[in-house]
Amino acid sequence: MTLRICGESLAIAGLPSELQERFRALMRPFEAEFDPTTATHHLQVRRQGDEMAIVRNGEIAASYGDPILLLTQLEWHTVTTALEATEAYLPVHGAALTRDGATVLLLAESGGGKTTLTLGLMSRGWQPLADDIVLIDAQTLAIQPFPRCFHVDDSTRSLAMNEALVEWPGSTPGYARPLQWAESQQRPRTILLVERCPTCPSRLHGVTLAEVAAAIGNNAIRGRLPRSQVAQIAVRLATGASAGGRLRNGHLDNALDLIESVSQK
Repeated sequence: MTLRICGESLAIAGLPSELQERFRALMRPFEAEFDPTTATHHLQVRRQGDEMAIVRNGEIAASYGDPILLLTQLEWHTVTTALEATEAYLPVHGAALTRDGATVLLLAESGGGKTTLTLGLMSRGWQPLADDIVLIDAQTLAIQPFPRCFHVDDSTRSLAMNEALVEWPGSTPGYARPLQWAESQQRPRTILLVERCPTCPSRLHGVTLAEVAAAIGNNAIRGRLPRSQVAQIAVRLATGASAGGRLRNGHLDNALDLIESVSQK
């Protein structure tokens, strides 16, 4: 199986046929046809007793006895391999969506509610560019559409099913892919720093450009880009946005209203 992610070529070998079909369903948007021997990165699944090991560029990364856990971790290792190698993009933890020419970048740590907010905005007509990992072009600062599966829990799964927004590739628990994606690359016009507080009312507070730039840098995934370039990209993104703020993510509908109101300014 051969993939192209962030411009990086990857070859995956050794998966049993049943698991390979399920993994192919998870990675379908990234499949590409080329000679596997020419791939820059190689991942292999190798049986070790009762477990199967993920071998990443010649070194064992981890071993698993549960085939579902193997699939989820192989997906993570595959994407991570590409993210760590790319020089074309700055990957950051976040989500990004667009509607009517307005592009919103939501920056948040794990558990901040990015996927819930993304699905909520999708139900209001926004199209996703990315969830969990956002790819920012290192030169143009445009966000690259990144059709990786969403990671969903019980609450986000319920929202997605109610709105019929996604498909469930490979019947792999916890993974869903939007039925529609934004196609064009766009710079974010609104950048919000999201903090989850389930017991709090949703609020939007002002932030400085320095805080926005710092949040972009703090949420950046370490890769090939030098720190000086990461900092430069963060400053350019912050100064180029027309709106920003710190969103206390409490009640979902109220949080969505705040995102839409600030994005329209």
